[in-house]
Amino acid sequence: MLRRPIRSLLRVIRMLRRGTVSVPDLSWAKHVFQSISSLRFLRTRSCRIAILAGIVVLAAAAPARADIEIWLSASTGTNNNPPLASDMVASALSGAPVSYTSPNFGAFSISVLVTNSNSPGSPTSAILTGNGVITNNTSKTATLYITLSDTGFTDPTTPPVDVVSSINGKVEISNAANKLTYWSYVNTDNTQNGIGGATFGPQNPSIVSGAFSDVNGLTLSSLSGPYSLTERFALTLGAGVTIDFSSSTVLTGPTAVPAPAGIVLALTGLPCLGLGWLARRRKEH
Repeated sequence: MLRRPIRSLLRVIRMLRRGTVSVPDLSWAKHVFQSISSLRFLRTRSCRIAILAGIVVLAAAAPARADIEIWLSASTGTNNNPPLASDMVASALSGAPVSYTSPNFGAFSISVLVTNSNSPGSPTSAILTGNGVITNNTSKTATLYITLSDTGFTDPTTPPVDVVSSINGKVEISNAANKLTYWSYVNTDNTQNGIGGATFGPQNPSIVSGAFSDVNGLTLSSLSGPYSLTERFALTLGAGVTIDFSSSTVLTGPTAVPAPAGIVLALTGLPCLGLGWLARRRKEH
């Protein structure tokens, strides 16, 4: 007799704490009150209302959920760049890896697309990484837009904060139509997929054939948390072309000696070329 209403109550509590529904949105309250009412030993209305109020307080005390997410749109459908809410294909709690695969996403086969981060970061580093193996399965040139993003970074913030963005990989088939534009963003408004913060602008490595790499960096004289990190890709591949890429956005604080190459390696499975740029820059100073 008690199992069903109790399960319903626990389910709503979990939803509230995960951020699936919000406390200001009271559309769930009727369902909760009905579940409470079915518990016969709670015979008074005041007792039922008190329990409902307790659930609201418990849920409100939980922190807002922060996510790491993958968003995609393809030129065979709608070119959403920046992406729309309907373009999200995978998500997980911040600081955890999330992956997506699909044999048929528009013109593309996505063998693997993974992003990871160390959100909320540490005094020495904040890191967002990406890896992908993607093939244009069609007989025509096609474009895929990718956005990787995580929120809730609170460190590093002590200036100066060095930011290094790198993209590297290889293509299996030479094609003059192959093109890649890559952006990294540090967003102090902590928005998912934010593109209004600090950026180096577009990075445009040549991916016509073989291996490619592009590394860029800047120094932030001030930074406050929480902030988000975002990586965006506009990827055009010729017919039958496969690309294998690795990306990273790495922030390091002044106490990071040496730069956290081991952490980046653990997150991406590949070396971060941007750390070499940072080492050379610091030697020059």
